[in-house]
Amino acid sequence: TGEGPASGSTNVESEIENIHNENINRLKHMTKEEILEEQEKLRASLDPNLLDFLQSRKRKKDNPTDKEVISETDSSLELETSDLDIDIQSLLGEAKRQKWKHFDVLESEKIEWMQTKEKETENVAFSKPRFDFEGRLIPLDRDMGVETGLFHHGDETTRPGYSLEELVRLADSSFQSQKIISLQTLAFIARNAQNDISIDEHLQTILLKVLVDIGVPMIFRIAMDNTAISIICLGVLGIRNLLVNTIDRDFLDNVQYTSIGVSLPLLNSNSKPLKEGEEESTDLEELQNDLVQGLIKTNILTRIKYIIDKVRPPPTSVTCLVEILTHIARYSKSTALQVVNTDKLMELVVSSFLPFVVTFEKEVGSYGECCVDVVKLCFHLVVVSRVCATLVVSRVSLFETLLQFALLEAKNFAENSARITELIISSLQTLRALACYGIGLEYFQTGYETFIHKLQYCSSKFTELNEDELNCLTSLIQYMSEV
Repeated sequence: TGEGPASGSTNVESEIENIHNENINRLKHMTKEEILEEQEKLRASLDPNLLDFLQSRKRKKDNPTDKEVISETDSSLELETSDLDIDIQSLLGEAKRQKWKHFDVLESEKIEWMQTKEKETENVAFSKPRFDFEGRLIPLDRDMGVETGLFHHGDETTRPGYSLEELVRLADSSFQSQKIISLQTLAFIARNAQNDISIDEHLQTILLKVLVDIGVPMIFRIAMDNTAISIICLGVLGIRNLLVNTIDRDFLDNVQYTSIGVSLPLLNSNSKPLKEGEEESTDLEELQNDLVQGLIKTNILTRIKYIIDKVRPPPTSVTCLVEILTHIARYSKSTALQVVNTDKLMELVVSSFLPFVVTFEKEVGSYGECCVDVVKLCFHLVVVSRVCATLVVSRVSLFETLLQFALLEAKNFAENSARITELIISSLQTLRALACYGIGLEYFQTGYETFIHKLQYCSSKFTELNEDELNCLTSLIQYMSEV
């Protein structure tokens, strides 16, 4: 017909205009009662959901927003800034002059937290203990600036630091950065609770028990199952800090022998066995009742093996993993046996961190580098019982490696004398413990001549020996006397 889209559009617009005018004329000739009657008919013919939608749109149009709009032309909507801080007033004034984008609306709930709050008079008795990012308890009267990053928008906005409840809640965050802050802070709190009894005195409670009761061990254990290596490492650190008291550990390292031979005190379990008809407890209840047994129930030993084998964490985390295994081995005979009986666990640990050749060129805990803590782990597994010692020796090739370490000369490792001395002593202690059971006596002949030479040299230079050399000599004599 020769008519294009433009002409078709014009016809439609004209038809819409005609219909609109016709409706207006009809309404002019209708009474009020007739208009209301037609409205009711129209409402009855419409879908109720559609009607609700249209009415809600009308309400929104009549009441556009509860926010106060800043406008230069409408003086009735001018922002009342007399109650705001001077800095915020200045910022809003600059935004108004420069016509900054999206600064034309006052959002009072966002402005509120930017203002300086006056110190509220708080009831000390009901104030929650709060901690900084190093896990240190923050005194109630400590005055700290906002630049510390310890102020938040919780219940006590004027107090710096985070409460345990807030950290536990933050650990469940979907944002990895928030999860890392929470796990790290909780791990530091556990470390400080282990080594600083003054915290318990200030809080008038045992902080470690509080951490266990609110589920912190399970938080760390779940973190170990994460796929992000940073989260895994923090989970490992947290478990280590909950278990290991460094003061007790160092003390037990020095209590090597008793009047009945090679024997060490065990960190015995206080948990009671299940009675007949008694329901088995959940993982969380088990952790609260007995932390070590509860962790074993969560298959932590299998998980540690996986982390060492597949994740290959950094040296600091490796050291923490070995300390966790050592603590479990020290705990009781049954837990030590579970460490030994975990499939391929000890084989993996020894092959990864007890190489035959000692260099000390890498950081402690590096793969392929000698780790003294692994020798100590073997020692504690051996001294638990003859059964445990026999299982360790049958599954791990220890004798050749331990003899190689025992024959080392500390003077050849001048830059790492402390580490080499500790390695020699730990190796001799483990060999002596095995000799007490009559295990591996035939290997003594391999290093016999070197041992005799060491004794002769030390005898001739006895008055010149330093403390490390004397300790090595003592361990050597004890081993040889046992054989």
